[in-house]
Amino acid sequence: MKFISWEEAKEITENYFAPFRCVVDAKESDYENLISFVVYYDHAGSSDRYGPHVISKFQKRQILEKYLAEYKKDFNEAIKYK
Repeated sequence: MKFISWEEAKEITENYFAPFRCVVDAKESDYENLISFVVYYDHAGSSDRYGPHVISKFQKRQILEKYLAEYKKDFNEAIKYK
């Protein structure tokens, strides 16, 4: 397994929560092994969001996707009550 770049991790993270808008904060991320993100589930209306969250130590795609799956499960639970 090869290591993923920060840019690849950013793209994976932003697409993982589709159709909701996920924004990776490049300013808070260290461009190496840290992704800071927030998911907006009503961006046009009230700007309600889930996060911010930080994932670190994700050198490989499978590890990043494992963490994202946990966040997505919690996110889906959170939006049930909105």
